[in-house]
Amino acid sequence: MLAWSFKPIWAHSVLELGKRDENRSRQVNYRGPVLLHSSGPQARADFELSRAAAARMGGVDPAAIPDQRDLPHRALVGAALVVGCRWFDFYEGEPAEIEITRRVVVYAHGWKIRGCYVVELADVERLPTVPIAGFLGLWKVDPAQLGEHEAVYRAAWRAHGGA
Repeated sequence: MLAWSFKPIWAHSVLELGKRDENRSRQVNYRGPVLLHSSGPQARADFELSRAAAARMGGVDPAAIPDQRDLPHRALVGAALVVGCRWFDFYEGEPAEIEITRRVVVYAHGWKIRGCYVVELADVERLPTVPIAGFLGLWKVDPAQLGEHEAVYRAAWRAHGGA
C-alpha cells in the first residue's frame, strides 16, 4: 500500500471540504489508490494563512475549519484514487490572490493553483486515524504499523483498485 503526505489543513480539506485537486510543484505519474497521511504541524502563522487560504479556496468560513491542535498529525486518515495530473496555467474569470504562507502568494481558481501540477483525486474516503510517521512523496506503508485497523485499510485499498 502506498501513502501520500499532506499538511494537516490540506488533508482536512480533501476529507471534509471537497478538495479534489492537489497542487504540486512536480508532475505525479502514479495513477491508482493512495492512503492519505496528515503530516506534522505547521508554524502557527503559516497554519493561519493556510486556514484562510483553504476557507477562501473552498468557499467556507475560516471558523468552520478546526484549529491545528484539533486536526490529526503524523497519521493516516483516509484513502483516495489518483486519477490524473496536469499542468494548470489557465482559468476562466479572475483568479483569487491568496497568501498561503508568509513567503508564498498564489493565484488560484477554486482549489487549483496557477503554475502547478494539479493531481486529481477521486473516491475520497475517511478512515480511522492511525498514528504513523510519514515521508515526502509516495511511500510504502508497512501493514504491521496499522495495528487493529489493518483490515479496514486493506479493504479500502482493494476498494480503490489496489491489489
